[in-house]
Amino acid sequence: MTPESYLDTILAKKQTEIELLYDTVNFDTFLSQVNAVSSPRFLFSEALASPQLHLIAELKKASPSKGVIKPNFDPQSLAQQYHHFGARCLSILTEQFYFKGDPSYINDVKAVVSLPILRKDFIIDPIQVLDSKRIGAHAILLILAILDLGDAQHLLTTATEIGLDVIVETHSEEELRDALSLKGTFMIGINNRNLKTFDVDIELASRLKRQFQDQLASKIVIAESGYTQAKELSALHAEGFSAVLVGEGLVTHPDLADYFMRQ
Repeated sequence: MTPESYLDTILAKKQTEIELLYDTVNFDTFLSQVNAVSSPRFLFSEALASPQLHLIAELKKASPSKGVIKPNFDPQSLAQQYHHFGARCLSILTEQFYFKGDPSYINDVKAVVSLPILRKDFIIDPIQVLDSKRIGAHAILLILAILDLGDAQHLLTTATEIGLDVIVETHSEEELRDALSLKGTFMIGINNRNLKTFDVDIELASRLKRQFQDQLASKIVIAESGYTQAKELSALHAEGFSAVLVGEGLVTHPDLADYFMRQ
């Protein structure tokens, strides 16, 4: 299966999940569950606001291209380990079929650490935004590669209204330009991984950060994917990034953990 097919297949499956949710949920009960969640508003962005490079550690069991990458996946143990490494926030995969995530991991992790949590999933419909708050997330990811600007704006506005932070994820100059045209308060993610090919260009985030330096001056900007060495993190800090999102690299490359434990 090609990378393009992975993405198309994931999105088709996600659309089926959304339709099933609309068909089966009692919406009044669903909304009451959403409104019953009492959580500080915009906790995730506040955790990244101070002027240093913060770690967003990702809990990831599998990927479509690599299959299972952590066979003995224990989200609670991993969250505690990442907290020890100096993580300021956590990113938790909730897509169940191709990344082997689960929405229940969010509350499982909240039982053992008190770090703000990003729900990492393919968010394409407002009901998923509401559901993200219902399951305990503090922030969501909006991937511009799979959304038109109108839909992205609607999802962003919906999230803001219920107190969720938003990372708008970009992969190119065009997407970053589009992201900066959105109205509201949000964080910018620049992902070095091309969603169409899965190739990683480790310099992409830095190039785009420099290119849009003035427009990004007031934003929390997050570099994502591919970092394996402490010197790369030092460069991100020097370039003014607010955070870096790292997953399996924390386990396989000890230098990354050492960098944050020294901070």
